[in-house]
Amino acid sequence: IIASNDRLQDWMGYKTNEIVGKNIMLLPFLTDESKAAIMKSFSEKLLDQESPAYDVELVNKKGQRKYGQVVAASVKDEKGKVIRNLTMISDVTEKRNLENLREDLRHMIVHDLKNPLVGITNTAELFLDNLLGPITDKQRENLQSMLGSSKKLSNLIMDILQVKSIEEQKMKINKREFQAEEMLKNLAWLNNLALGKKTRFETQCQPGLTINGDPDIITRVIENLASNAIKHTPREGSVALNIKEEKDSILFEVADTGEGIPREYQEKIFDKFFKVKDQSMKTQLDTGLGLAFCKLAVETMGGQIGVESEMGKGSRFYFTLPK
Repeated sequence: IIASNDRLQDWMGYKTNEIVGKNIMLLPFLTDESKAAIMKSFSEKLLDQESPAYDVELVNKKGQRKYGQVVAASVKDEKGKVIRNLTMISDVTEKRNLENLREDLRHMIVHDLKNPLVGITNTAELFLDNLLGPITDKQRENLQSMLGSSKKLSNLIMDILQVKSIEEQKMKINKREFQAEEMLKNLAWLNNLALGKKTRFETQCQPGLTINGDPDIITRVIENLASNAIKHTPREGSVALNIKEEKDSILFEVADTGEGIPREYQEKIFDKFFKVKDQSMKTQLDTGLGLAFCKLAVETMGGQIGVESEMGKGSRFYFTLPK
């Protein structure tokens, strides 16, 4: 180290003589992670590669944890030879702490919402199975609607967690072979959601079809697509789920008889929190995180997702996964 500015000394608590003249690998405030990031930046610059900024953890003289963003630059002479390396470390501690606080708050909210939902769902199922005494047809209809709504809220909570995990490439995919017909048993709650809206929900699955993928994630994708379809399909309408084998893939389709989606919005509905406010539509299309999760999850599993829709005739959402 041949020079250091006052800001670094104030930030880390080390005097000039404790920094200048030292080998960079012996600087006391650098962690192993930050040393590796600095050396990686230098290597990329020496090879004339684009070097991104790296967020690293630092520890000042008081033992306080700080966060810095490291960027390296090479100083060359007139012949293009590297004669010095320059490291810039920006203080991003406050930003990082806010991000950590937001993440902790997100997990806390999700955890606190999920637990009471389990109690609501289980109680509704006990009533519907006549294990808590007889109920009237009207009570059954309301319980079916409540069960469907609680399941949708549970999926929304999972969307919040998993969209972030996929974006950060931290979501684990547990691929295995399973029978499509077995997966359909976990989708029975969609019948209750449809019955609560006086909408028909039909499923069709190729007999003996084996799927190679993560059954939990695939189930969640289908739930999001089907529950959206039921939500936007009028009373006495219909929603159909079809699963079948194609040449090199497995095709999953959810078709409805809803009002459809304007063509100009069809490429945008998989964006996070996208909303369609169109005068031609009777209801506002609010996709939240559900369709964003579907797109990220399907693509993470090596598949493709899309939509076909015509105003007044309904929509068809589909996705394919490799065999």
